[in-house]
Amino acid sequence: MQADAGLAGASSPPDAVVCMNNYTAFGALKAIHARGVQVPQQVGLATFDQYPLAPYTSPPLTSLNIDTFELGVAAATMLMQRIHGMEHKCENRLMLPQLTIRESTRRKR
Repeated sequence: MQADAGLAGASSPPDAVVCMNNYTAFGALKAIHARGVQVPQQVGLATFDQYPLAPYTSPPLTSLNIDTFELGVAAATMLMQRIHGMEHKCENRLMLPQLTIRESTRRKR
């Protein structure tokens, strides 16, 4: 695992690790703990999406969430418009993410 290799061989560990999903973050958390590195005291850990593990790990993971249901509705709507000939040349949709800060990035000073 990259997080394990990076932490094991680094002369100074990173300030934080950002993972692409919860499963990767869970693996990174296990690798970080196996090296005796403390989260968040020595390294912060954050992830994209909070389903299904972020609130339940130890420590709970900070996450950047995109409403995947809303994303699916928007994609299906655009697809149906295209199927029914209401195609637009180019359409952009902005889905605002929500940052949920949890203990995995809260450093006590």
